[in-house]
Amino acid sequence: MTAFLKILVLCFLLLMLMSCQQVARWRGPCSIWPMPPPEGGTPLTRNFSSAEGRFRIGLPARQEKPGTDANNDNKTFKWLVFDQGEFQVFYLDRDRAVDTPDLSQTILNNIRNNASSRGKVTADSEISVSGHPGREFRLETDGGTQIERVYLAGNRVYVVTVFVPKDWSCKVDSAVKVLDTFEITQ
Repeated sequence: MTAFLKILVLCFLLLMLMSCQQVARWRGPCSIWPMPPPEGGTPLTRNFSSAEGRFRIGLPARQEKPGTDANNDNKTFKWLVFDQGEFQVFYLDRDRAVDTPDLSQTILNNIRNNASSRGKVTADSEISVSGHPGREFRLETDGGTQIERVYLAGNRVYVVTVFVPKDWSCKVDSAVKVLDTFEITQ
């Protein structure tokens, strides 16, 4: 093999390597060649807990730091996970118990009716967490899929949501697994 041919082959290999890195940057999370999972000791989830909010949730390790908005008697925690969606936990304290059977159905129905004004409700199912009643709503909007889980615990209402953009629609199942980690701690 001549020196010219060796240099030509080397240049061709370098060009291939560089183009593969460009393609890796352009592909999205729903590509037919998905991004490889993190290697080594990187945790796939990281627990976040709020002592005041009395809850815990396991979030993917690749995330922005949580944003917190405090408005009088409510708290909102938001996380943007780059390749999955935007997660939010919101809670509100009421002056009386909201988890009684007659009142809980009224509250959950009102929340569902409010949700239907923001998109098409594609699922509405009864759920519970830590023995507390709740309901899950799935909404389809122009921008993507929103899943809302509402739980009633004593005098507190929890709303746990995720919004997955249409471009990331293949990540809805992963987002549901994150919502499944939500726990009420007290």
